[in-house]
Amino acid sequence: MRSDNTLPVDDDVISRIFTSLPDFDSLYATILTCRHLHSIFKAFPVSIMHAVAENLVGPALPDALNALRHPDVEPPGVDFTPDWCSTSTGVTRIHPWEICPLVKTAQEIDYLERLFSIKFKDRRTDLMKESKLSAIESLRFRRAMYRIIFFSLVFCFDDPTPYASVNFQEWDLVAVRAARERYLRQWPVRELKEIHAAARFLYLLMCNSLDGEDPPTPFGPIKIIRGPSLVLDAYRQRSAIPGPHDYMFSDENWQHFVDGFLERTLSEILASDPPNGESLFGGVILDSGVILDSVHGKEDACSWCSQTHGVALYGCSNLEMLRDVQRLSPYQLPSAFKGNLRRNSVEGPKIVDFFEDAHACSCPLFPTDEDSETDECFRYTKLIGSLFAIRARELDIPEKSIGDQALCEDCVWQLVTDYTHLWWLQRMRDRGQAIPTENCWYGYECRTQIHKRGHATRLNHFCAPAPPKNHPLN
Repeated sequence: MRSDNTLPVDDDVISRIFTSLPDFDSLYATILTCRHLHSIFKAFPVSIMHAVAENLVGPALPDALNALRHPDVEPPGVDFTPDWCSTSTGVTRIHPWEICPLVKTAQEIDYLERLFSIKFKDRRTDLMKESKLSAIESLRFRRAMYRIIFFSLVFCFDDPTPYASVNFQEWDLVAVRAARERYLRQWPVRELKEIHAAARFLYLLMCNSLDGEDPPTPFGPIKIIRGPSLVLDAYRQRSAIPGPHDYMFSDENWQHFVDGFLERTLSEILASDPPNGESLFGGVILDSGVILDSVHGKEDACSWCSQTHGVALYGCSNLEMLRDVQRLSPYQLPSAFKGNLRRNSVEGPKIVDFFEDAHACSCPLFPTDEDSETDECFRYTKLIGSLFAIRARELDIPEKSIGDQALCEDCVWQLVTDYTHLWWLQRMRDRGQAIPTENCWYGYECRTQIHKRGHATRLNHFCAPAPPKNHPLN
């Protein structure tokens, strides 16, 4: 159809171009270009809006819309029926007020998928660019996340206080659990396993946000109740401080609700398949195979110990993921210093303060994490690169960068514990700090450095013990 068009293409071609736009910002910018483009959009608003939404969210759009349009009911989810979850794959009207939450959630799911990709699919992924999941793998991951979002919105409530009143003494928890089961039984076992894997992934991210601290007993279920958005916020901020309502859920009177929020029903449904009916939040390793068809570098070996670790190796592309290794997280790195250095009365507090600041100023994983990266950002890439250079100098061997190698967690830890004290010494020199010329006989093992500031100031302790030949230590 040509119509009254000054553009060199037909209106139907332009409408098809509209449906290929990647996001709503692009759509709005396009239709505001001129009146004629806007009139074409007004002729086909439903199909164009739906197409752009599908370009943004992907084929998981029906599940995304189900989560977005969840009914707000009390008590939570008792009256659930499968009718609440549309299975329509046809064109659906996207209302203007739905766009912002749809975009926000899609961005969060995209962030989670990229994390999942570099952790379980391909460790060599350029972290700031894209997920390496195939189209079908991406669909499995995204629809599982959207279904968890729906579950957390429908079967939880923001404030348990009203339910503690006399008006809700007859509240039937059994009915709520039955409704949860009705929701999950919509899906085939394969897709329930995907939900299981996605929920386990969220739990692992949430534990990473604690920087090595062990979560309290109800912590895992509480955060899963809150859904992927809260878990992601905690992970990005490296803080999992409970919210005000989380303390209410922690109360023993509410443990019957928190306990097994998603785990219980999944386990009961999958009980006929024992390997998949185990505790979701226990010590079960995430089975990423239900989402992934293949893993890149599955048989890769550590460059130092030659043990096969697959994606659990660290090279130039994923060194920043060391923040998720408990003993290598910023809060735990002071323990890597040899001997009593972290307790040195002069440098010890500086070491602790430095890594506490490193926790707060870690290099953002993705550009969207912060407005800009500054020189103050702590980067594992810089730290490990410096340790490699120090190692080459100390062993008098040709220097190899981390770009040439991939190390397992144990070998990275060995590198860190062997040379971090020399890295700190070099850092002191680079900052113009005066280094004592005389070494303490006991080096980093010295105990006097802990409680005598004068001794710690007068002698260098960032060295190996080297007592005189006639000393009792020899």
